[in-house]
Amino acid sequence: MSRYPSALPPDSPDYRGPILLNPGGPGGPGVDLVRSAGQLISQIVGPQFDILGFDPRGVARSTPRASYFGSAAERAVWGGQNGVLGSLNVLNTSSDGLARAWARAKIGGQLADERQADVLPYINTAQTAADMLSIVKAHGKEKLLYWGFS
Repeated sequence: MSRYPSALPPDSPDYRGPILLNPGGPGGPGVDLVRSAGQLISQIVGPQFDILGFDPRGVARSTPRASYFGSAAERAVWGGQNGVLGSLNVLNTSSDGLARAWARAKIGGQLADERQADVLPYINTAQTAADMLSIVKAHGKEKLLYWGFS
């Protein structure tokens, strides 16, 4: 987790609590977003909020990391750091771009199911929402303040 702190102490009557950031993707690391844009976002929303970023389950610094590749070489052969999603730029490059992207996504899903069936059931929207609420409650708040990007 990464935090850009409020200019106000948490016991101040004007302190409003944390705003959780999610860069979207799926698969974007929230820690990096706060590190690169926390100060700017704080200027936009005001000094009464902590700006928090976290890496959702399976993403970046969280563990276990979701990756169905056995090695860096296997990932590189498949198509680089972004895997199936990185191949979506083929959609507009040929008449069969959509079919190729669909096939890669289908194969990627099958690989993930075969190689990470024990992890993937815990990497989903419901788990992420529960994690976000836990973070907010750990800051003494009951309501989630959230700013998502996509």
